[in-house]
Amino acid sequence: MAKALTSIGIEVKRMIVIEDNVETIAEALRESLKRKPNFIFTSGGLGPTYDDVTLEGVAKALEKPLEVNAAAESMIEDRYKLAEKAGLLKIKDSEKHMTKMASLPAGASPLANPVGAAPGVLIEQGKTNVISLPGVPAEMKAIFDYSIIPWIKPLLGSAFHAERTVLVTGVAESRLAPVIVDAMAKIPGTWMKSCVLGSGKSEICISTTASSESEANHRVEEGRKIIVEKAKELGGIVNAIKEDSK
Repeated sequence: MAKALTSIGIEVKRMIVIEDNVETIAEALRESLKRKPNFIFTSGGLGPTYDDVTLEGVAKALEKPLEVNAAAESMIEDRYKLAEKAGLLKIKDSEKHMTKMASLPAGASPLANPVGAAPGVLIEQGKTNVISLPGVPAEMKAIFDYSIIPWIKPLLGSAFHAERTVLVTGVAESRLAPVIVDAMAKIPGTWMKSCVLGSGKSEICISTTASSESEANHRVEEGRKIIVEKAKELGGIVNAIKEDSK
């Protein structure tokens, strides 16, 4: 999710992992809301089991009651009908689970889940949009692609992300550090980060977000050239270059 958000121009500031506990979830959300970010994403805890308590925690943090949302209820019923038709369950035995998943904080909007039952949830809280997605990877990705991307992109305006990764062997990370600092100083708006993969082997990620695709690609290409040139001067070998831009 963080990579997908970064790729469309959103700066990911913080990630936390917490337990499935209503009070803990509420406390974490309140603390995050104090910083007034544009977006807060949660993942997991939207299903029918007893430990799926994310929305209860969100509702508590926002001081909103949980209410059965008609649109969410319809989405879930459609998914359960398909499952019943396939012989996977009986709707009459699943009504309490359906009601649980359809209970959203008051004022929330459900986000269609193309591959599962539990819908995602969007709540506008002042300037912050709180988005809750399922934890099952396939469902989280499907809702993100189907509902989040089309909704969020127009809010961002023109934003293009580009990234290059340079793999260097034969040079210690400590010797590459000043090269990276110098390269970032020469190309404003570009972030570079090294990661040690083994003895004398480093992966250097060069990334940026710009208002045009050409500018984003130009920045990371200039950064790549500097890193490659300086790494070779230090006796290093550039093993491979991975490219990604969006």
